[in-house]
Amino acid sequence: MTATFHDRTNAPVDSDALPKLTAEDIAARRRYCTWLQYWRDCPSPLCRRAHDCAGDPTDCFIRRWLHLSDIGRVWVRAGISALEQGLTARNAAGAADLALLHHVKSADRLPRHPPRRKIP
Repeated sequence: MTATFHDRTNAPVDSDALPKLTAEDIAARRRYCTWLQYWRDCPSPLCRRAHDCAGDPTDCFIRRWLHLSDIGRVWVRAGISALEQGLTARNAAGAADLALLHHVKSADRLPRHPPRRKIP
């Protein structure tokens, strides 16, 4: 599998200069791309047909990462962290939403919501 990597200017980077990925790393990146539903607008018909990342997940992730806003990056980082902790895709999205809310409130210096009380 040949990967094309891009730097901030979207110019290709020599893949020999980058660290080699293990099969587990590639599987994790493929899971992240699938969770983010990058297959929906993927140029590869294999990905769109499978509703799953079937191509090069590193190239796919980096290409989209470069165009994300800071808020989008906060959400993606929090979601990936939640996936790595073993949460389901739906729970990871919820954790990412909560992390984004905390980020926005801390950036705007707004008070956080108090924790919910448990109803006996």
